[in-house]
Amino acid sequence: MTTPSPPPALLPRRIRRLTDGAVVLVFAAMLGAVVAGTLFNPLPAWDENRPRHSPPPAPHDADTLRHYPKGFDDSFADRVGFRDVLLRWHNTALAQGFGEEDERKVWKGADGWLFMNVADPDEFRDDRPPLDARYDAWADELAGRATHLKGKGIEYVVVLAPEKSSVFPEHLPDRIRQHPPPDPLAPMSDRLKARGVRAVNPLPALLAAKATADRPLYYHQDTHWTQTGARVGFHQLAAELRMTHPEWRPLADDKYTPTAIPGAADLRRFVRGGGGPIPPTVAYTPPHPTAQRLDPLFAAHLPRSCLGPTLPPSVWTCLDATGPPAVVFCDSFGIQMLPFLSAEFRRAAVVLSDTIEPEVVEAERPAVVIQVLVGRKFYTTPPPERRDR
Repeated sequence: MTTPSPPPALLPRRIRRLTDGAVVLVFAAMLGAVVAGTLFNPLPAWDENRPRHSPPPAPHDADTLRHYPKGFDDSFADRVGFRDVLLRWHNTALAQGFGEEDERKVWKGADGWLFMNVADPDEFRDDRPPLDARYDAWADELAGRATHLKGKGIEYVVVLAPEKSSVFPEHLPDRIRQHPPPDPLAPMSDRLKARGVRAVNPLPALLAAKATADRPLYYHQDTHWTQTGARVGFHQLAAELRMTHPEWRPLADDKYTPTAIPGAADLRRFVRGGGGPIPPTVAYTPPHPTAQRLDPLFAAHLPRSCLGPTLPPSVWTCLDATGPPAVVFCDSFGIQMLPFLSAEFRRAAVVLSDTIEPEVVEAERPAVVIQVLVGRKFYTTPPPERRDR
């Protein structure tokens, strides 16, 4: 009978303890660095073109308790120390280690085009209402805002800013182009019209303009439209407002002076190699002077989400303008409309907000309130409204 071979010798116990201890120390050091970064190196309140999620309030009933874990998770994930570094490492590991891009945030299209992933990430979650129900909730909320403002003698107009993927679907990756996410602008336009809300959908005008435009309508590597694209949207807004303000004479396009500026590229951080060169774009300067000032009368009372560094609450005045006094509540797509908003209205208060902030309305008493909302916003549920004044 042959004697069986002995099993391979295991690592000596002392070496195994040393390696285990080294793994624990490395893990503890990395965890400690993240904790230290979270506590002592706070991230800016704004990043990724949005305010960071606020900590959820303490739950007080079954419904808020059910949503509390998701709210806490969003808030905590936004404040993890070295979040930007960890995201970059994660994307690099996927690209170089596994040969794939992380498409949770960005779709890498043809010819150097980058698109925000605007597909509804929560479509199949049990605790979210169906998409049509979310559209209805937004339409009801916007109708409520219109009714509230009408009671104060103020007009209300909503601008539905199209996603870049809706205007330039030909540059999307093949699989996304074949199965595109739902475009909320058409169903939202129909719902708002049925509820008597004045809404502007610039998508048809942008699709027509891209065939003849001599300057880009959207940034190739950024989420937003350029000032050229925003001008198309502003034309649609002006046409809607002139129905009730026929005395307004918006400036012709050739009255603005275009100046070359560097392009924007907020999506480059999410792709390997950065996405190639950044095409330049233009900014438009109006023919007559405008004056800007921060307004502490209402800025001091606004929620933190309204105080983003890219567009602090401000009031613009233009003595040569003929447009009615306005208050503009907008998301980041409103920033590119600012040259026209500031030059075409006699007075315009501009605040970064998805809601109607009553302090601003009370301070300004405008003729019209304009709200600019990008299409992807309607995949969510509307924020709680404050109508305490």
